[in-house]
Amino acid sequence: MTFAAQIVDLDARIANEQKHIDWFNNVNGSYGFMEIASLPTYTNVDGKNGYWAQWRLDNPSLDGSNGTDDENMQHFMWDEHQNDTTDWTSVKTTMQASIDSMTADRNHLQSNIDNGNPGP
Repeated sequence: MTFAAQIVDLDARIANEQKHIDWFNNVNGSYGFMEIASLPTYTNVDGKNGYWAQWRLDNPSLDGSNGTDDENMQHFMWDEHQNDTTDWTSVKTTMQASIDSMTADRNHLQSNIDNGNPGP
């Protein structure tokens, strides 16, 4: 894989990791769960807090037992968020370290390209 192709791959991975950090920091954006197609994607919500607040506004009558299997699973996830007391600081720190490492790798690859070495 050429250095340019590796940079494209790193840029995508960096953006994905940043999106996770934004989720935990409640940064305004569009969020959804690619792994769970039944969950909606919400645009212009403030990270995890905004996502689950919007989900609840859209599903006020669900109680975890009165919906479809998917809806009950969504209610469970909403409830988990409501009761989450996790300090996400260490998770976000690890994610940021990953971004920093990938950024350094990307910058090194770009330096090689700038110096006339396109890579393998």
